[in-house]
Amino acid sequence: QSSKGKGLDPSDILKALGDKRGASAPNIRRQLRRMKELKLVEKRQDGYHLCEKFSTIVDTFIIPFVVTQSLERLREYSTLLDN
Repeated sequence: QSSKGKGLDPSDILKALGDKRGASAPNIRRQLRRMKELKLVEKRQDGYHLCEKFSTIVDTFIIPFVVTQSLERLREYSTLLDN
């Protein structure tokens, strides 16, 4: 678990993202809220902290819910295109 260092607040994240597409204060707050609901981050006095190691987050959430779903959708589309 991450307990070292200063946490990040939405303004820190916005500065780090700079002019990236979709990088706005409302989007960042919304994504932080979603991550908090999923217990991926927690809010402390000094900002937001990851609740788990990032590699655990990737293995537990990103691969099953993003990568696997995308691959399944790709297989479905390719089958439709082949027919």
